[in-house]
Amino acid sequence: MYRYETHLHTAPVSKCARAGVRESLLFYKRLGYDGVFITNHFLDGNVNIDKTLPYETKLDFYVSDYYRAKEESEKIGIKVFFGVELSYHGTDFLIYGLPPEWYYKHPEIMTLSKKEELALMRSEGAFTVQAHPFREKSYLDHIRLFPRSVDAVEVENSGNSDFENEMADLYAERYGLPKVAGTDNHSAYRPHICGVECEEPIETESDYGRLVLGGLAHVSGLDVPKEEHEWILSEPEGRVSVQLKANPSTGFCWQYEASGECGLLLESEETVAQTASGLCGAPVFVKYVFRPSSQGKGEIVFKYRRPWENLPPARTFRVRIEAKEDGKISLRYHEFED
Repeated sequence: MYRYETHLHTAPVSKCARAGVRESLLFYKRLGYDGVFITNHFLDGNVNIDKTLPYETKLDFYVSDYYRAKEESEKIGIKVFFGVELSYHGTDFLIYGLPPEWYYKHPEIMTLSKKEELALMRSEGAFTVQAHPFREKSYLDHIRLFPRSVDAVEVENSGNSDFENEMADLYAERYGLPKVAGTDNHSAYRPHICGVECEEPIETESDYGRLVLGGLAHVSGLDVPKEEHEWILSEPEGRVSVQLKANPSTGFCWQYEASGECGLLLESEETVAQTASGLCGAPVFVKYVFRPSSQGKGEIVFKYRRPWENLPPARTFRVRIEAKEDGKISLRYHEFED
């Protein structure tokens, strides 16, 4: 069986994504995935660009993460496919099988109703999926279903509750629509991820729809062992917590520099856990907790090096945050640089 992530957001294109392309690909490669679909929020959704700019300019930015991922995929050894997540007042649709060139040729999609847009895409060969159809969030005023406009339903989504996923499964069952799954990953690290396992490898974007409709792609899920993570991020009570894997027995350690208008201060640093092997010399997780002294944006750059060596760092981990007026922390972006 061949395993694929079908719902993945990356920074900086998706405004809500926390992880960049390289970090996301490395995460799935370590877990043995054969490929991923980059499905960033399209120009009608939470895309990280001024929406008053010309259509082609916005589209150039939109496809940049996909092309960056294609370049990285050859170095990392994992397949990358192009996809899109459309949005209609928070109701989302995943589109597969149309290349970036198609979107350049069809600027009129920005003025069509969603039913018209989906119909056009399907007539041009797209495989369309209603994503997380029963999600309940503050930004959703009500649930909208489009059973006659899609080819399949995302019945497992790692960002949804069990109840929401069960309702999506029932929706697909009653309408006779194929079932698929995706993590809806915005941060690379997730304790549980899901996607599809296929009986044949996916070679092109169009293969995915063919395999689903042919009964050769199956919903799958995976609990990710903590030792597979290189980092863990969280935002506890107006602070930002960063856990990074390190191996002190090699002489390497993490050094950090904090900058930005929010005045990030280190509140604590501690070794919190050893990886599962428990062996002497095994890697550990080092936890850093920072507190902003004011609102605004900030950045923390961690460098992994031996302090006595005058050499470039072996690894660099970059975290960008925003401290809000209400005291909450928003993690804007993070990525490893090797």
